[in-house]
Amino acid sequence: MIVPMKKAAVIARAQDAASALEGLRDLGVLHVEHQKMPQGASLDSLREETALLREALHILSVTGVALDSAKSATDLDGSAAARHVVDLHKRLEHLKDYASSLKSAIAAWEPWGDFDPAAITALQSRGIWVSLFQAPAHELKKTPSDAAVEVLRRDRGMVYGVIVSPRKIESPFKEIALPKMGLGSMRARLREDQGKIANLEASLRRALAYQRILSQALTLREASLHFEEARLGMGQEGELVFITGFIPADAERGLLDAARRHAWAAAVMDLSPDEVGPTLLRNP
Repeated sequence: MIVPMKKAAVIARAQDAASALEGLRDLGVLHVEHQKMPQGASLDSLREETALLREALHILSVTGVALDSAKSATDLDGSAAARHVVDLHKRLEHLKDYASSLKSAIAAWEPWGDFDPAAITALQSRGIWVSLFQAPAHELKKTPSDAAVEVLRRDRGMVYGVIVSPRKIESPFKEIALPKMGLGSMRARLREDQGKIANLEASLRRALAYQRILSQALTLREASLHFEEARLGMGQEGELVFITGFIPADAERGLLDAARRHAWAAAVMDLSPDEVGPTLLRNP
């Protein structure tokens, strides 16, 4: 059922602001309305920590089944465990992206065969001009008289090859930029990265043992975040601070009793016709 709500206001001495919020938090009934935008370094830090913990838990939620799900790791605290998980994930995603690029490069360069780009660069530095090219087959007749052409592949009327000259010339064909590494090096790097990817995936599966610590840390950080938002969002007039919000109608007596115990000024009132409070659902 939907629980009727009322508006509440609590006033305390500024020096008692933190203890007043703690008392209200212990009651667990006040849905706070900020009197000003909460902001500050402490709040930024809590938001960053909370976001990091949520990100780590999300990463683990899609990782899979732990190698030993019966155990919970305790060698790291929540923040350190979150940084560890997020760092593993970032490294894994970076390697996967690079491996995908390598696969595309290997597929593109396989028709050219394996060669060392550095060897071609060395020839060019000694005055021997070497260039890869791509051109329609009928344009081979444009080859300069002092250059030699070696066709490596023919495909659908196109030729792919190498043009060599004892001097630098302006090639009549479309030049193909050299890759950063040869095909053999690409394949070796891909095998190496695939091994690293497998190790990182295994590390992430082992990190599932941190889920309990991360969940506990997130609960604490969220509570601290809400508390700090309420503290920094309180209104203040001179030596007094005030906080307003909404409470379930049946929590009115508990709030007023707490106000008397803690020497707060408190008021509870019905919502005005144009005022909409939060919706609270409760099992009947």
